Amino acid sequence: MPEQLLDYKQFATLRDRLAGEYSSRINMSSNAQLVFSDVYGKTLEDGRRETIAERMAAVAVDVASNDVKYLPTNLTLEEKTKHIETRAKRYLEMYTSNTFRANTPTNINFGRWAAVYNDDGDIISYEMKNQLGSACFVVPVEDMFGDNVETIHQTDGILAAWVEQQLLQKGGGGTGFSGASLRPKGSKIGYNPAVDGMNSMDWKNQRGVSSGWESFLDNYYNSSTEAVKQGSSRRGANMGIQRIDHMDFLDHLYAKFGRDRGRLEYRLKNFNLSIAGTDEFMEAALSGGTYTLYNPHRANPKTKKILQKKFGIENPEIVRKGDLATREQFEKIMRMNESNPFAPVVTPNMYLDNNGKDVINAYNGEEIGTVINDIVHINAAKVLDSIAKLSHSNGEPGMLFIDRINEYNPILFIEEIEATNPCGEQPLPRHTACNLGSINAGKFVRYAIIEEKSATSFVAENGRIIHVSPEEIAGQLAEVGGKYSSIAEKIRKDSFAKIEKRGDGTLGVMYYDWESLDQTVEDGIRFLDNVVDRSDFPSKKVTDAVNRTRKVGLGYMGVWDAMVLMKKRYGSDESYKFGEALAKRLHDKSRETSMKLAEERGVFPVWDKSFFNPDSEHFKWFMGNPATIRDRYRGERKLSDKIKRRRDMLYGVKVRNEYQTTQAPTGTIRRTVGEKDLESKLYTNDNLAISSGVEPFYSLEEESKIINTRIKDFSLAAYQLLKRENLDSSEIIDAIKKNRGSVNIYSYTPKEVSEVLNKIPEDIREVLVTAAGGEKDIYEISPEQHVKMASIFQKWTDSAISKTNNLPNSATVGDMRKAWINLWTSGSKGGTFYRDSSREFQILNTVVETKENVKTNGKVKRPLLQRSITLEMPYNTSVKRDGVGEIDFDPERCFTTLTFNMVNGHLTGVFQNIPEVDPERISLLTSANIELSRTLKNGRALDDIITDLEKVRLEGSRRGVVIDEAVMNGSSDKLRYQVEGSTTRGDLLNALYVVKFLTDGGEKFNPEFMNERIKSYELGEITLRSIINTRGEVRIEEDEGAMPSILGHRKVIKVPQGMSEKLCPECG
Repeated sequence: MPEQLLDYKQFATLRDRLAGEYSSRINMSSNAQLVFSDVYGKTLEDGRRETIAERMAAVAVDVASNDVKYLPTNLTLEEKTKHIETRAKRYLEMYTSNTFRANTPTNINFGRWAAVYNDDGDIISYEMKNQLGSACFVVPVEDMFGDNVETIHQTDGILAAWVEQQLLQKGGGGTGFSGASLRPKGSKIGYNPAVDGMNSMDWKNQRGVSSGWESFLDNYYNSSTEAVKQGSSRRGANMGIQRIDHMDFLDHLYAKFGRDRGRLEYRLKNFNLSIAGTDEFMEAALSGGTYTLYNPHRANPKTKKILQKKFGIENPEIVRKGDLATREQFEKIMRMNESNPFAPVVTPNMYLDNNGKDVINAYNGEEIGTVINDIVHINAAKVLDSIAKLSHSNGEPGMLFIDRINEYNPILFIEEIEATNPCGEQPLPRHTACNLGSINAGKFVRYAIIEEKSATSFVAENGRIIHVSPEEIAGQLAEVGGKYSSIAEKIRKDSFAKIEKRGDGTLGVMYYDWESLDQTVEDGIRFLDNVVDRSDFPSKKVTDAVNRTRKVGLGYMGVWDAMVLMKKRYGSDESYKFGEALAKRLHDKSRETSMKLAEERGVFPVWDKSFFNPDSEHFKWFMGNPATIRDRYRGERKLSDKIKRRRDMLYGVKVRNEYQTTQAPTGTIRRTVGEKDLESKLYTNDNLAISSGVEPFYSLEEESKIINTRIKDFSLAAYQLLKRENLDSSEIIDAIKKNRGSVNIYSYTPKEVSEVLNKIPEDIREVLVTAAGGEKDIYEISPEQHVKMASIFQKWTDSAISKTNNLPNSATVGDMRKAWINLWTSGSKGGTFYRDSSREFQILNTVVETKENVKTNGKVKRPLLQRSITLEMPYNTSVKRDGVGEIDFDPERCFTTLTFNMVNGHLTGVFQNIPEVDPERISLLTSANIELSRTLKNGRALDDIITDLEKVRLEGSRRGVVIDEAVMNGSSDKLRYQVEGSTTRGDLLNALYVVKFLTDGGEKFNPEFMNERIKSYELGEITLRSIINTRGEVRIEEDEGAMPSILGHRKVIKVPQGMSEKLCPECG
């Protein structure tokens, strides 16, 4: 429970008064209100549902109250209360103006009180509730399980980590784990180095061996997240990490793949997965070399000492030939698991081929390394290729560059860092947390309209703007005086200020308000330092770890918005300079504020051993351009000289907080600062959102799923820029939405939409680039530009950058590989690359209003490998068989195959196979189907094709009848399964009816949807006869009238309204 610095009456009075005073200042879009209320809002101590203003005020007052601990002791209670109110108002101003948000746990938990009742149920007092303000934690997992319930909390073993995870997630924190210290699977449980020597692995008996890190990651830490909610409002998030040189690294790479090699994105769904890459690995990957693996079971100092002294083994932690299963052992284990799936034994992730030399990746059967002098050497280039392929598949694993993380670890000489928070921007020592907050960078862009006569020297005779410096702009505006005097000084201080000629004859000056940003940074650091003190943690280990470093992480959201409003194209040279200015300003002011706090409140407790102490050994090592870095498992590793390892930030000073800056993803909090345009009457004035962190906006209109609700937002910055240029018409905004949220014209852009978009000036379209924009190999923002922007912010950031480098769906595996290399050489600490639509479910999506075919130069683009549906129907040949009347119950068959592809979502071809020998008849059939195929390839609607065929439907004088016996499933009602046919045209029309049913009217060429329909036919739930009778319009729907159930509504089969149910006996 937090220290009660104000009594309940003082707190509630101030909270309620400030909420009333500031509620009218809140401007939040409908979506922002939804997210804020549903994620952060709860009931007050009196049972009322709290308002947004009350929640904001409660957080502001609680955080501000912490200042009391550091105020002079001789102040009166009135003076202290006045200070708290002043500080709380400033925090509330940042919240209500959408300029700042703390991380989600602070917004959920801070400033909550609960009523205390006596035995009669009467309220006797109020007390503060527990409040966890930290979003990010790292939970250590050491190579032990735990032997005693009473002493579990004294260890950092597997079970202790699981308990700590549950308590942290319950309070709203996300957790990160590393499996670097856990013994590899196949390790002997009772291994004794003095007796077993180097024989720590056992692939023969397969009992009494370790199941490996991934088994606990999946069955313990992932599964339990399903049951524990963060702050009772949302599921928690986790990060799972494994070192690239750990013997079990392959299990981590393939953790989300099934045995059929298909991606199982819902396995380990509560975890982000990353691989910790070393400099040695990356250098080997670039040079075509190899690297070695370590076995942590033999890496602890005591075991190493025994193996070195008793057996004379140097570097016993290195994986040897004897640690691997043989091919024979691997195949035996696979056979055992197939025959007894209920009690599987541990399966190796790599094995030795029969030649005793080649190392095989057990997941794909490819050679991945070799044995040289008994040491296992892994081909680094092949591993990097695998990482590129897997991240191309659906964005995982991400990669952390662990050597960069530890090189810039302020307390490396005390403890190495092995893991990060769930989003990767907070590398943290064991049990440590970080308190995050983000500043809305777009809020500091200013735009002033100036009458041309007040700035004549800026305009040439031809009416164009003369390039002038901010100093010159400020100078002339100061001379003009009046209303321009107030902005002249701010323009003078902004090297990015520029002037432009507007369409109405006035001039516009855009500039960045750095002074206001500075004040917000100082207030943000003070806010977060108070959050450290005000937070409750579930164990003394966590409390002590947090307090010894006092890490905070202040960063940005809305960086792309700021660039758009300053007319700087994200990914341009100008944007890099502006981005670096933002990052450096954040660093400089954050460091300055933490230094002030160190004077006022003291340095963080382990400052003396950190690289902030200019007299420490760590500082001397860090500033001496080190060639190696310490490694608890392998002694030391070489650092690469192929990457940018700079010392730009300020070190060797007294600071209050070990870290001060980070760049978080801001996925939830940026949703809560969305706004309405209160001045506009356009229908688009609501649900205007800002960009995440340092990311570009995904698409100018984006759809996302949050709190189980699909919401659509339009870019606030794009809207403001269009409005500034008098382009904020419904026509233009609708055109952008119809163009998949892009202002640029592509092959899929309809002609009428192109005509509207061409009304937007080129300089406006140039800056409104998005992460999802582009097609094929055209990127609005290239992978290289993503990487460069990340590296620029990393240069001035204490911690790391959470940046998903979004690539178009057309990005190749080669693009991924190159991007990983660029990210490493830039000096970044890690990242993620995500290819659009590579997952069935993704958080952000472009909004496609209509289904457009992908066309280039008038031709439909389609894959060469396509899918098909084949229908077997009765057919009567041109030659009548003897003894057969008008109805043939043993007719010949016509096989009609319709091809389709998933890219464009429509049919592409027709093929029919009939038992005819007449070449003329076959030629006529082929010609007709070729012509029809051409029509299908051009994207003609399925209903239009059916209508055309129905007009000229030809039926023969004889009919063939067959019974669909294979799907009768014990039914004796043969009539229900009877189908008829006679001609190729009739059979083709029936096949099109079937396709219409399988694809929901031609709208869902989706394998999962189609397979569900086919399965209903194969089970006899719906017959081919009913599908044909209803012209493919029969529906399978949920029975909305049924009682609700855990398994969902029953399915019912229905005919369209107005159609007789006699056509479908199984309907209803």
